[in-house]
Amino acid sequence: MNLYTSIPTYADKEADVFNVVVEITKGSSNKIEYNEEEGYFYLDRALYHSMYYPFDYGFIPQTTAGDGDAVDVILLLTHSVFP
Repeated sequence: MNLYTSIPTYADKEADVFNVVVEITKGSSNKIEYNEEEGYFYLDRALYHSMYYPFDYGFIPQTTAGDGDAVDVILLLTHSVFP
């Protein structure tokens, strides 16, 4: 299953609720990327200092932003979700 092409953009279009694929979880120091063409996650790099990602980060499936990648999303949640 390719998470970019198999998951619809909207969970409920009438309610304007969209799906998000989480790549990086809150508190992680690993920069995880999703290869949209091949359909797998990979470690892009690790943050080698005391910094960490303060939020969950992902993308909206079946979208394209100005940089050619899927539209990025930041999830502002109290607790992290599993990707």
